[in-house]
Amino acid sequence: MVVANDFEWGASAQRVVEQTALECLAVGSALILYRPLHSTDGALLDEGLGYRWEEGGKVVVATSWNPRLEMHILIKRAASTSK
Repeated sequence: MVVANDFEWGASAQRVVEQTALECLAVGSALILYRPLHSTDGALLDEGLGYRWEEGGKVVVATSWNPRLEMHILIKRAASTSK
């Protein structure tokens, strides 16, 4: 599991975090973000690697800057499977 504290980073740096985690984590691992995934369809697919992010849910947490921050849970899956 990786919790990415990249909320204040620019979009291009956040995409690098998403892609690097997709490349490095084992299938079934989780990436926790303080923001939505950068994707129009909710799933990031790396056709070269054959993996994608699947929405694993959302949780609301209290932080020092937001008492009700929605965090996004992503699960690494093989591109051809849904679970």
